[in-house]
Amino acid sequence: MRRVRLWILGFLLGGMVWGQCAMCRKNAEQANPGLAKGLRVGIVVLFVAPYVAAGVVGWLVYRRMQGKAEKRAVEEG
Repeated sequence: MRRVRLWILGFLLGGMVWGQCAMCRKNAEQANPGLAKGLRVGIVVLFVAPYVAAGVVGWLVYRRMQGKAEKRAVEEG
């Protein structure tokens, strides 16, 4: 359980890191500082979105499986 918590914490804190190569950052900041900030935020959004989607799908599957298990237990018991 502790390992799962560390993974979740890592993913949540991963959004605080601005993923951008040095050359891209330098060129974007020279062009327009506002553009550079938007580029960094866009990179983080594109990085996090698939993990959120996979988490939601996994959670829905888990709930459905738990519901089926409870139905079986009631029918058998």
